Amino acid sequence: MYNDNSFISNNGLGNENNINNNKKNNKKNIIIYAILLMIIAGLVLYICYDKGYFNKSVENEKKETAEKVKKEKKVEEPEDTELSEAEKKEISTKANEILTFGINTSSDDVTSSIISWSGIDDTKTYVENVESQKLFTVLNIYGRADNGGFRDLNSAEKASVPEKLKRFLPYELSIIDASTITNKYKEIFGEEPNHKEAGRCIKYEYNPNQAVYYKYEYCGGTGNPTMLIYKDGYKKQNGEVEVDVSIATASNVDNRPSTKEVYKGIVDNISDNAYGKENLLYTKDFEDDYTEEIKTNHDKYAKYKIVFVKDNSGNYTYKSLKKI
Repeated sequence: MYNDNSFISNNGLGNENNINNNKKNNKKNIIIYAILLMIIAGLVLYICYDKGYFNKSVENEKKETAEKVKKEKKVEEPEDTELSEAEKKEISTKANEILTFGINTSSDDVTSSIISWSGIDDTKTYVENVESQKLFTVLNIYGRADNGGFRDLNSAEKASVPEKLKRFLPYELSIIDASTITNKYKEIFGEEPNHKEAGRCIKYEYNPNQAVYYKYEYCGGTGNPTMLIYKDGYKKQNGEVEVDVSIATASNVDNRPSTKEVYKGIVDNISDNAYGKENLLYTKDFEDDYTEEIKTNHDKYAKYKIVFVKDNSGNYTYKSLKKI
């Protein structure tokens, strides 16, 4: 007898067996995939370790931490306000050069007048602006001091002297390379000079073709007063150094070489009895070594503040001079 239920019952049993087999196969596949993934992950980790990626991450983290600590430390560290002996020497030398050979001012910049030993009129007429004053200062450093700057001309140099200056040959004309002036100018003022003629009684003539300066005396009767300079103290702050200085001017009394007149501050034309006498401190006999004079009497001198600023190369250059 045909039995539909028997067919149905046999068919249902076959499906259960298939389902069980599929479940077993799926579990095997999952295990295989998991093992493959673990192998791949292991290979990736090994390659990263072999290439040093983990070390780099650690190093970068250490580096970032160190930089952070450094920045925090930098903020906490107080500003260096101490001057080294080398810095003091550099600044002191430049202050002496500026005050001795060039600038006379009571303003915040080099805008009034330079020290002119040939008379106050020369200053007004021939030193027209700040740049000229600075240039004249540097030229005076070599032209007024016995430091081997200006020298005698050789034969070739004499042949190239401009016609208008040949009358000062052979003894009254001396020469210096303009590059020497440029280097000194940059050392003191931190910029390039505008080369040109300067001075009157002692004249500096620029020759652009030969890139040299000639020095000659155009008129006589000039003398060099002595600057008496005492450094009262140095103050370093924000990349600048302020120097408090006491200044006086000394000059021989006419026909009495051993007797000196000492003037308070910077006096342009102390040989003129009508000028600067209100600044006369005293007249007395002493030798040309002013060490003891400065040490004893600097408190009576005029007080100035000269400021230098440190540039990117670590060089201190002039910023300002003012009376205090």
